[in-house]
Amino acid sequence: MRRPAYPHYKPSGIEWLGEIPKHWEVLAFKRLGDFQGGAGFPN
Repeated sequence: MRRPAYPHYKPSGIEWLGEIPKHWEVLAFKRLGDFQGGAGFPN
């Protein structure tokens, strides 16, 4: 299954990623949400 191509692309600034759709933005993973250490599953 393939999705239709986006009409406009721009360089992502990341060599291995290549071009991305023009309306997307590249963010560091740490900026996508709040993460807490030690808040995992109980044993």
